[in-house]
Amino acid sequence: MSTPDVQDGNRPPGDRLRSLFGAGRPLLLPGVFDALSARLAVVAGFEALYMSGFGVSASRAALPDTGLLTMTEMVDEATAIVDATSVPLLADADTGYGGLASVARAIRRYEQAGVAGVHLEDTVWPREGTHVLSREGMVERVEAALAARRDASFLIVGRTDAYDTLGLDEAISRARLLEAAGVDAVFVHSLTRRTEFARLRDATELPLLANVVEGLTEVDELSAFAELGYELVIFSITALRRAVRATLGLYRELAEFGHVRGRHDDLASLEETLSLLEAAHA
Repeated sequence: MSTPDVQDGNRPPGDRLRSLFGAGRPLLLPGVFDALSARLAVVAGFEALYMSGFGVSASRAALPDTGLLTMTEMVDEATAIVDATSVPLLADADTGYGGLASVARAIRRYEQAGVAGVHLEDTVWPREGTHVLSREGMVERVEAALAARRDASFLIVGRTDAYDTLGLDEAISRARLLEAAGVDAVFVHSLTRRTEFARLRDATELPLLANVVEGLTEVDELSAFAELGYELVIFSITALRRAVRATLGLYRELAEFGHVRGRHDDLASLEETLSLLEAAHA
């Protein structure tokens, strides 16, 4: 990966993001959930980031990702991430947080925050398990989003969750409808097998986004998605899961022994930490 922390600030973030995944290789976007995790990802060398709704819900409110956070909370977190970094950010915009007017408002708010693009799903609002809108309702939602954006380069990814309750054939049919509606890319949620990813690739000409969840997704390497012809790959909650395990272990040790003397090598130095924080807003 290149060192990404210097970009042409005159180019819209959506344009910068599009140029990265149009380079003939899949673009890997790590899932981030706050400004600090985003800054760490940039220091590690990532060229773009993905704000996970699951991650933000967990880190901001210790809640599961069931649509309980508001648009304001999600946009505020996106704003903090954009302010702390200089690479394009793709964000989870959930369902658009209400009716079609709310969808349009959400798109404008994410644009104003400096986000490069969002994905918008077809689940019902308020969320009721994994129930999805009708096909017509799904298309109306993405059309409202497309009409609301003021910058044509702002990326709108159409996401369908139909696989979970209606199966792969319906999910692929919806992917084709999303393409016809004019979205910039497609994300079929919950795919796990290579054959499923391949069938979706055969069904649409649009750029495709895949999500890797360790322990669930059979295809979990960027090279495999390159062979499948995918343009965007997110590791949405990998960092969150690692943070939960590492932090919980440290707290348990501190609670049991009253110190973490054996863990000093696992801790960032104070100088390293301050340098990271100062660089985020230099």
